[in-house]
Amino acid sequence: MSFCWFRSDDAMGEEAGTMTLIVIAAVAAALAASAYLGYAGFVRIPPDHVGIVRRRFGRGDAGFPGIGSQGRPGLLARTIPPGNGFWGFPGVYSVQIVPRVVIPPGHVGLVTALFGRPRPAGQALGRAVSCDDFQAGERFLAEGGELGRQAAVLPGDATYSINTALFDVETVPAVRVRPGTIGLVVALMGRIRPADRPFARHVECDEFRDAAAFLERGGEQGRQLAVLVSGVYEINPWVFHVITTSTLTDADGLAPEHLKEVVVHVGTTGVVVTLDGREPTDGELGPEVPGHHAFQRPWVFLENGGVRGVQKEVLREGGIYALNPWFVRVVMIPSRVLVLEWRARRPDEGVTFDADLDEIGLVIEGYALRVEMTQSLRVPTAAAPHLVRAFGTTTGLGGTVSGSGTLRRFVQLVLAAAVSTYFGRVAADARITDFLSRQSDIQLDLADDIRAALSTWNVEAINTHIGFPTIEDPKLAETLRQIAGDRVDLEALELRRSQEVFKSEIEEMRIRAEQRRMTIELETEINLLGVDNVVLARLVRELARMDVPKFMEQEDADHLAHLPAELIAQLLERLREMRQSRDDPPQPPADDPAEGTT
Repeated sequence: MSFCWFRSDDAMGEEAGTMTLIVIAAVAAALAASAYLGYAGFVRIPPDHVGIVRRRFGRGDAGFPGIGSQGRPGLLARTIPPGNGFWGFPGVYSVQIVPRVVIPPGHVGLVTALFGRPRPAGQALGRAVSCDDFQAGERFLAEGGELGRQAAVLPGDATYSINTALFDVETVPAVRVRPGTIGLVVALMGRIRPADRPFARHVECDEFRDAAAFLERGGEQGRQLAVLVSGVYEINPWVFHVITTSTLTDADGLAPEHLKEVVVHVGTTGVVVTLDGREPTDGELGPEVPGHHAFQRPWVFLENGGVRGVQKEVLREGGIYALNPWFVRVVMIPSRVLVLEWRARRPDEGVTFDADLDEIGLVIEGYALRVEMTQSLRVPTAAAPHLVRAFGTTTGLGGTVSGSGTLRRFVQLVLAAAVSTYFGRVAADARITDFLSRQSDIQLDLADDIRAALSTWNVEAINTHIGFPTIEDPKLAETLRQIAGDRVDLEALELRRSQEVFKSEIEEMRIRAEQRRMTIELETEINLLGVDNVVLARLVRELARMDVPKFMEQEDADHLAHLPAELIAQLLERLREMRQSRDDPPQPPADDPAEGTT
């Protein structure tokens, strides 16, 4: 007996529908899972942020524990830039979104690497590697970036896409040097300088902004020769301590004046005293050294054999110089004309170059006198270093120093000594009357002595003036007043006499002028009219001026012979005779008829 099994078409249709539903459900589940994974594992980084990625599973990296790369678990050094997307399998990767690192203007970013190779022993900072300002974390690790504080810094006024899980960034103010001032630098890291050198060896490092170059090129710890002029500097404070007027403390051993630029005003010479260099020769100024740009490059001065002490080369007037006060001291010596006074002074007067000068006291023949005087002089530029070497003082620090102390010692030891010696000699040899009456001669003699004393130091003596002495003895003063009064009266008489003589001379000059005029007038008339006519005309003119009686008595007839008319007739007759004798040649004498008669 045989059986036959078969399914109906309806059963087969139901089974196919079930399978379809299963497939659809599986596909839908797969799509849903994919959608979930795609959504759950995708991250888009917003602007001004970066994404820090970590991998949770995988085989670790023995070289950099905690750093994931090439499927290894841990922190990924590479960050996700702003605006980019990242997909990682959920549960395997996690993304942390953090702001980008912003360094504001006037600040600097200090970087500490949280991962990297260990630093060699004795190396305080991680060496610099090329990693795009720490934005390429993978390159930092691949090129041997070292763990810990970094020598390189992040400049200000910029934004950086830095993995803050790989690098810690600290923002600090940049170094700011105010206008008209300087910044002094002390290296906190580097090689140890030799004990016989007060300054570290100079190393080119972009004004101390490249700390890595400073360390790699053998920069030394301690005071640096180079200074910073006014400006803003992105300097690593872990490597350099910069002293400015804003950061100055008592521990620095400086005053704000030491951090000012050296200004040499017009009428002043800046004498330079170097505090480092070769041992000087006694009594000589430091010779000129090329290339140091007015001592603003002290390392060049030292490399070229500069000598310690007072220098022959000076700072000229009108200049502004950025000088290291640890290296040089500048003594300001006036080159203008100075007027020094020997006089009594008030207690409230300030300290000047002649503050130590008082009235000159001397005793002549037992009489006490006091004399005031003035002396003008000028210190030429070439003479200023010699004065500083001979009369200057030394201190433990440089900077700008007033030359008043130097000049006061010079005035006291040279000029005042010459004046005192001269008046001592005069007091011993002169008589009181001679001293009082010969002030002009004494002034000239004193000027010669002063000129000789100052010329030894090449200082120019310009003018010497002595005031009239003050007499302390009342009797002598009264006697001198009487003598002076008599002298005034005598001078008045002499003046009147001179006036009378002058008047007489003027009258004589007038008379001589009138005579010359009359002579010229007479000569002119004679040339025109002849001598006789001129005489006649003048006689007539004079007779016309005479008073003639208009009426005469008979008894006055004897006087007719003396009237002008009679006199004129006689004069005219005499003139005719003279003319006749002049015109007629003389006749030889006639022979005497008696001669020849026998």
